[in-house]
Amino acid sequence: MGNSVMNHRTLLLITFIITPIVTFGQVLVTGRVVDADTKKPIKEATVILDGTAVKTVTNVLGYFQLTADSTSKLVIQQAGYETGVINVPSATSFQIQLIRDRTPGFGNGIHEFYAFLSENLSYPAKARNSDTQGIVYVSFDLDSIRGMQNVTLVRDIGNGCGGEVVKVLRKVPHKWIPKSRSVTLILPVIFKIGTKNLGLTRTDIELPKGKVLTEVVVSVVRLR
Repeated sequence: MGNSVMNHRTLLLITFIITPIVTFGQVLVTGRVVDADTKKPIKEATVILDGTAVKTVTNVLGYFQLTADSTSKLVIQQAGYETGVINVPSATSFQIQLIRDRTPGFGNGIHEFYAFLSENLSYPAKARNSDTQGIVYVSFDLDSIRGMQNVTLVRDIGNGCGGEVVKVLRKVPHKWIPKSRSVTLILPVIFKIGTKNLGLTRTDIELPKGKVLTEVVVSVVRLR
């Protein structure tokens, strides 16, 4: 949901040239990171030796150098792009394309989506009075054209909690940014009374296929 439910990302074309320098099982990796659509270099992309603190960044021309073990993996990250994970290549040069993330996103960022939920979700009086607590799961589709669709109550804990979540989700402003494919998202909402950790887990329910979002907590102070 960053600057969107999921970040807007584009294809990367990563070209690596392996120099024939081998020392103690390591190779000097010289690569260039470019945008596959525009073929322009991606500057300040972070290239990390997976599982270590070793990293570097690409220069203004998209180039970087890194010494790595020939069995290592490289992780390439840049804001607005899908993270790439590749094995350190053994060929003298090769190219790899990462698929554009075409997941629809929320217009002004996921933080705005969660802010809307926090401001509008309330603890139903019947649930408060009956000490009803637990996790409600609601799924919905982000359609590539129509935005949020098919808001469905996957699991309810009763006394109006599930209905409250569905009602608020259906009021979310239409600020979803459509992309070329749809996605199913699952929103967990925790209803709890007081500050004690309920120790809730997701193991007791089979969720539909989709991306599980960060949970939202609706809580009230227990009155003595």
